[in-house]
Amino acid sequence: MDIALIETDGDNVSRFGATAHRSYSTPERALIRSATAAAVNITERAVRPEIVAMSGAAENEVHVKAVATFLAANGLRPTDIAVVLRFV
Repeated sequence: MDIALIETDGDNVSRFGATAHRSYSTPERALIRSATAAAVNITERAVRPEIVAMSGAAENEVHVKAVATFLAANGLRPTDIAVVLRFV
């Protein structure tokens, strides 16, 4: 995943800041692949196999830790950040 710090008014970027990258580990990628395979044939929105839920929770945890690491590495506190966006 890529992480980038920007300053924006919501329409225009006024400043680009620090960036970082965090690759998924082999076990994380395996879990995501298994969840994707389990989800590919789902036709009902309410259906959520356990592996899909597990993968979603694991991905969220990875993202939380990556953002925390990024903030610490750049001398920032969570209160310095207004919004964290996750694009899939």
